[in-house]
Amino acid sequence: MLTVVLLVTLFPGTITVSINKVDGLHDQAFVDEINAKQTTWIAKFNERFATPEARQAVLGLADVTKTPGNVFVDDYNITDDEIPESFDARQQWPRCESIGHIRDQAACLSCWAVSAAAVMSDRTCIASNGTLNVSISADDLMECSPFCGYGCEPCWPYFAMLTMAHFGAVTGGDHNSNVGCKPYLLPNQNNPRLPGCVRKCQNSYETLYEDDKHYALQPYYVSGIKNWQKEIMTNGPAVVGFQVEQDFVHYSSGVYSHGESNSTANHAVKLLGWGVEDGTPYWLCANSWGSKWGDHGYFKIRRGSNDCNLESNYLTAASAKIVKK
Repeated sequence: MLTVVLLVTLFPGTITVSINKVDGLHDQAFVDEINAKQTTWIAKFNERFATPEARQAVLGLADVTKTPGNVFVDDYNITDDEIPESFDARQQWPRCESIGHIRDQAACLSCWAVSAAAVMSDRTCIASNGTLNVSISADDLMECSPFCGYGCEPCWPYFAMLTMAHFGAVTGGDHNSNVGCKPYLLPNQNNPRLPGCVRKCQNSYETLYEDDKHYALQPYYVSGIKNWQKEIMTNGPAVVGFQVEQDFVHYSSGVYSHGESNSTANHAVKLLGWGVEDGTPYWLCANSWGSKWGDHGYFKIRRGSNDCNLESNYLTAASAKIVKK
């Protein structure tokens, strides 16, 4: 059932969100201390995130305790008893290559756009029964969304999907991939903004910008663990936000656990499944920090205990609109 309570204003204007500093230098001693205390996961020192500036540069989800719209879905043709112990969207839809692809947002506050673009790539493929393997351009969402500031600025995945619903988004692969209409473009340090909304594909791409658009239907939220599972089983991966603690950036393997979070550093990732490892239930997530981070770009986080306040948030999703061309 689709319950519409209040629809966000179409043009709310630019959003400015401040994110508190992620303080402290990290070194091998810091990681050794983490491992001495953990039982379900292993940390490995990641030099990329040694400085607070580097960690700050990838945590671009606007306040996870606030939501920009109130559209909820809570009715599925799946009973609680039909939810399996484990589920992996990569195995459920093997023809959809995007589900198993790890993106890298680099030093940019774009996790909201990158995670939403990844999810809508997956859902476009799933909705087309595996016939449309596309890579939605996070760059296009960052440049051309009227709901957020241009470039590497924090926002919500809901607004990225709302942009796709009203204006569409073109294709675009990873940075330097030369794939699609608008591959991921990184602003430089002297100009942390993208060059406005460029409605043109790269020169080597033969399809016109407007002809390359892909669309979503109205974005919505899903609340509750069992509904999250039913949503993913029915429609594919979705976006979830959580509060990032200092130790998370050095995750390597196992089931991450930190308990309730007091952090103000927020991050958005793709949730694609769940399971149980050595007796510990977990969610399976794809991060956007490249395949060299974590477990080849993925991480598991304890399920059912609201670690890092993940489960007290909403799952953000939208259905793909398949346009015949």
